[in-house]
Amino acid sequence: MADTTVRRTSSPLRSLLRALVIAVALVVIASACGGGGTGDANRTNKAAPPRPTAAPPTTQAPTTTLPAVAAVPRPDIAPDEGYSWFVHPSVGEPRVLLAVRRSSQPKRHPAVLLADSSGGLNLDYLPFADDLLARGFDVAVGCLYNAPEPLAPETRRVPCVSAPQFDGAVDSMVGTLDELVDATYGALGSSTPLAVMGFSRGAGIAALRATRSRREPVVLASGRYEGWGATPGGPGVVNTADLVGGWRAPALIVHGTIDAAVPVAQSMTLESALRAAGVSVDSHYYEGSGHNLAGEPGVREDLENRTAQFLCAHLVCPA
Repeated sequence: MADTTVRRTSSPLRSLLRALVIAVALVVIASACGGGGTGDANRTNKAAPPRPTAAPPTTQAPTTTLPAVAAVPRPDIAPDEGYSWFVHPSVGEPRVLLAVRRSSQPKRHPAVLLADSSGGLNLDYLPFADDLLARGFDVAVGCLYNAPEPLAPETRRVPCVSAPQFDGAVDSMVGTLDELVDATYGALGSSTPLAVMGFSRGAGIAALRATRSRREPVVLASGRYEGWGATPGGPGVVNTADLVGGWRAPALIVHGTIDAAVPVAQSMTLESALRAAGVSVDSHYYEGSGHNLAGEPGVREDLENRTAQFLCAHLVCPA
């Protein structure tokens, strides 16, 4: 009787002990296998590196789109000769002034931009432009910079009030001439065959622009190409003949042999440098002529003829 009682009493106890052992074993196994208990979550959070905070998206600054050219009324002092007047606005200024007149000939014809370097827009450029117009060219006259002093009507110059002051044949002036070229394309059409013609300062700036691989043919009259800045020897002054490695456009160089303002040797030096660089160059030196070639009756017609022949060879011939 005694033995039987003991066995009955201990059997439930062994079952309870066995259940406890199994439960503990399951907990240990679950813990070892990375089960999803609270302790595991805490341990995972401590071990994982902090997630980097995403940077806010960057936005590109909006760009301002400006028209290539904007029409303006004819200036009061300008004659009513069929010219249309425009300005070329840019993001940081300047606004360069442009007078444009189209040939009446119906066929496609080239255009000539006369880059005025008088300080303002010199109305005396318009008669020379008219002579080119009569030969079948579209013409544009634009001011590169403004005069430092107020202009009176008797000066026959139209103020370019937002244009820069003259810096010399330096990069800042190249940017202004680029705006005049853009304005001309805007007024006449982007496919217009265009050449740039400069006198004196304008020739120096047109030549420097040509060293920047611009494609428009250039006509350079009485230009100064060496060491020219608003302050002689100041910063930014360049010698154009040293930069012809980037020159791609054909050039016509003309100069008077007794030019008292700019020695003819400057044109000769530039011509030699261009020929050595393999650039297509035409030239003519007017014996006994001074600085203002377009103002000399015996020279002006020949200058127009040479200009027309040069443009016909390198652009298209007027109808």
